[in-house]
Formats: sequence, C-alpha cells, structure tokens
Amino acid sequence: MTRHDQFAHPAPAVVLIPKPFANCTQTFGAIGQERVCQACKAKHAAAKHARRHAKRNGTGLPAPREIQIITLLRLGMRNKQIAAEVGISEGTAKVYISRMLRKFKVEDRHALGRVPIV
Repeated sequence: MTRHDQFAHPAPAVVLIPKPFANCTQTFGAIGQERVCQACKAKHAAAKHARRHAKRNGTGLPAPREIQIITLLRLGMRNKQIAAEVGISEGTAKVYISRMLRKFKVEDRHALGRVPIV
C-alpha cells in the first residue's frame, strides 16, 4: 500500500444514527458524548425545584430510590434486607427511611408503605 492509497478513501465524515431517540441524552449518548440540551436542562431544573417545593410542604412525590425502598417496605423487608437488595449499607437504609418519614409526614414504616407511588 502506498502513501497515496491510504488517503484515497477517507472514512465517511457523517455517521448515520438510528432514530428516534426519546431525549437528547440518548441522542448524545449514541455519539459517545455526555451532553444535555438547554431544553432538557430547563426541564430538569424545573422538576428539581418542584420536588424541593413539594418536599418542604410534605406533599412531594417519592424519588426513584425512595420508590424502590417503599416497594421493599411493602414486602415487609427489614432495613438490613432492604440494604442488601438495593446495594447500600444498613445505616444508609435507615437514613433513607427516617428522611422519608419526615418528608411524607407519617408516623411509622407501615404508614410509609402506604405512601402513593405515582
């Protein structure tokens, strides 16, 4: 192969990506970059603000990890079992549960298990 042959057929400048993507994170992920568009940043910031506001008022919806823990509470698991299932320490499971008790303004873990998950 001569030096001229190396450059005679360069790689294509455009790589076609299969579509559709649900959001910009998937689109950028397909090309190997971790970016987020301005619209998604704004949407994420608004959702974060809504969660904070709801948390202060005790009317917040559970976060994804909280949903996971509430689901395990509904199955009757103890802190140690929840920790093993989720992959956290038992102390962290206790902290999650105690914060959720305050957040949802409930008395005990049985009432926490009745928190609606949307």
